[in-house]
Amino acid sequence: MKKVFITLAIIIVLIIVTLMVIPVFFKSDILRLIEEKSSKYIQAELAIGDVHLSMFKNFPNLSVSLDNVVISKEETNTRDTLINIPLFEASVNLRSLISGKEIIINNILLKDCDFMPKVNAEGKANWDIMVPSDTTEVKTEETPVETTEESSSETAIAFNNIEVRNLMLNYQDEQALTFARVDAVNMALQGNFSETNTILNVLLELKNIYLRQGKSVWVNNTDFNWQAEIGANLKELQFNIKKNDMSLNDLKLDLTGNIDIDDDKYTMDLNLNAPDTKFESLLALIPKDFQKEIEGVKTSGEFQLSLSAKGEYYENHLPAFDLRFNILNANLKYPDLPNRLKKSI
Repeated sequence: MKKVFITLAIIIVLIIVTLMVIPVFFKSDILRLIEEKSSKYIQAELAIGDVHLSMFKNFPNLSVSLDNVVISKEETNTRDTLINIPLFEASVNLRSLISGKEIIINNILLKDCDFMPKVNAEGKANWDIMVPSDTTEVKTEETPVETTEESSSETAIAFNNIEVRNLMLNYQDEQALTFARVDAVNMALQGNFSETNTILNVLLELKNIYLRQGKSVWVNNTDFNWQAEIGANLKELQFNIKKNDMSLNDLKLDLTGNIDIDDDKYTMDLNLNAPDTKFESLLALIPKDFQKEIEGVKTSGEFQLSLSAKGEYYENHLPAFDLRFNILNANLKYPDLPNRLKKSI
């Protein structure tokens, strides 16, 4: 019996040692894969602080953690940072990593990111870092055999679940004088991205939205929440919103319809309406900083809100929009005023 326990202990130690050693062999492969993909698709500098691999965190999957991932580009003697990711985590299917044909990433997490898209006064966007597609086409015409061999040996990547926690978005358009900021973006996207047809479950939360054009502030200190189930054809990039729960501050909204994405245009048929027609729900659009000013206000009446977008969107062309907004027999009564505001519209 003692020998059995000794043998079992040795086996356990060997398994633990194996799980500790396996990540060491794949570290260089993962770094090579990241460099290969980034150099092929982006014209910017990708810097990675460190890489950590573990078989214990999500066994039997391989856990990959990247620290301090930064994508930046040199612009007129200054370095412009597009995105800063302090922590990037992924859970990789070990069997797919060994085969090398298609790497399956079960979970992806981006945490505490800073995303800073910018357009300068000349109209140049700092996110315009993708390698032009015509470069690949020229190479294909010149060396069709080599390109075929390269594409056949290229490793494919499939995703399942993507999560973003506490991303700060800061958009600046110096040419159009448009500035937007979201203090915290939280998103969870679940689905089988390796399948042609799948169901995507989306959870999106935007905290403290701010939007300014010139000197006009259109949105300030506003929250947006959206939970949806979307039928997706990932090959044709066709999306159909099946179920959703949307809100802007406390105003409930309902979005239905579909959208198709082509190379140079978007084809859409979308409808937005407010299921709760009580006039008091409109007060939810007032920025949170001023909510205390309307405490105790009594309201009555109803409103109607519907917005549709149907047609194609591409450069210099917009779909047809139809906005209908009516306030019916609305009354407001401030606690410190003797009379009501009656029949606003």
